[in-house]
Amino acid sequence: MKPGQSHKARCRGQINRYKANDLADLQQFLSAYFLLVLMINKNDKTMTLVIQVHGQIEIN
Repeated sequence: MKPGQSHKARCRGQINRYKANDLADLQQFLSAYFLLVLMINKNDKTMTLVIQVHGQIEIN
């Protein structure tokens, strides 16, 4: 195996690991965010706003 190939493979592995960590952090953030929203869901305006924001996140 050439040094260049191993370096590429190493970089690719690091990128995949960073993506996985970002996804886990995002899921934790969203779950905590929705728990917070469920606690204050007495306000209908807050719920509609959160639903709109979540829809935009899913589209992106």
